[in-house]
Amino acid sequence: MTGPRWEARWHYEIRDLASLPPVRDWLRQARRRLRPRRDCCRYHRVDWHAVSAAAIRIALQAQPSGTPPEDAAGAITPASCGLDGEDIEALGDLLTPENGIQVDDDDPHAQHVYEGRHRVTAMRDAGVRRTVILRPELIEVSGDPR
Repeated sequence: MTGPRWEARWHYEIRDLASLPPVRDWLRQARRRLRPRRDCCRYHRVDWHAVSAAAIRIALQAQPSGTPPEDAAGAITPASCGLDGEDIEALGDLLTPENGIQVDDDDPHAQHVYEGRHRVTAMRDAGVRRTVILRPELIEVSGDPR
């Protein structure tokens, strides 16, 4: 006899960036806010205000209808969200389970961002307040795995 099979199902969660665990020291982050560099990498060239706003809109539309993140992210087009270039790529990075920001903050003594640290840093540097993260939920799957 085999035990139950579990499958991760993803869902969006809208979070204040201030509620996410730190990804680097506060002094360095404060200095970067005073002298932002938008040329160091693609994440620092993104308009995170527009991208996060679009991601939040998409997440709010997807949740009530039960649309899984994989399908919601697959339906993104420049016309549907008003973004293009690196901004549309960044939106896809936020909304897909393979690339979305993932946070382990269940244990208050061991919190960390384990996917998306650089994006969280770039958003904080840009002064973004809210964004979308992805959370896995373990679901027991019935049936024969074969």
